[in-house]
Amino acid sequence: MKANRDKISIAATILHLTMVAVLQGCFVFSDRTTSVYGTVTDDKGLPLPGVGLSVYGRKKISHKMHMATAYTDSSGHYEITVDVAGKFHTLDCYIDDGAIFMKYFPKKSSYETFTDGKKSRCCTLAIGEKTNFDFHIIVE
Repeated sequence: MKANRDKISIAATILHLTMVAVLQGCFVFSDRTTSVYGTVTDDKGLPLPGVGLSVYGRKKISHKMHMATAYTDSSGHYEITVDVAGKFHTLDCYIDDGAIFMKYFPKKSSYETFTDGKKSRCCTLAIGEKTNFDFHIIVE
């Protein structure tokens, strides 16, 4: 009887340690820190300082939540890093059409995006990764 209890105790200990190791492994690979960086340029290719860019998280298709904003520096560069909660399944990055943007482009305008120098679709970020989006403004 005591031998059976010892075997059960050893099996339970091995099972417990295995579960702990598996769960710790899951958490090691669940870093959801996400970054987006790049440059904003005007229709002539010149850098635009002071332009706001924001990251939004989506929990559902129609529900988005503001997560962070950054402004381009004097060279038109920006970087935003956010720690993404598990409830968000998608992140998007957009140029804010605030007062500074309107100062540069009072007429109707749009933008193209580029990833690593290649034209890309705007502006979904890969959660847990660092993504490059360069924005080139087009004045219509």
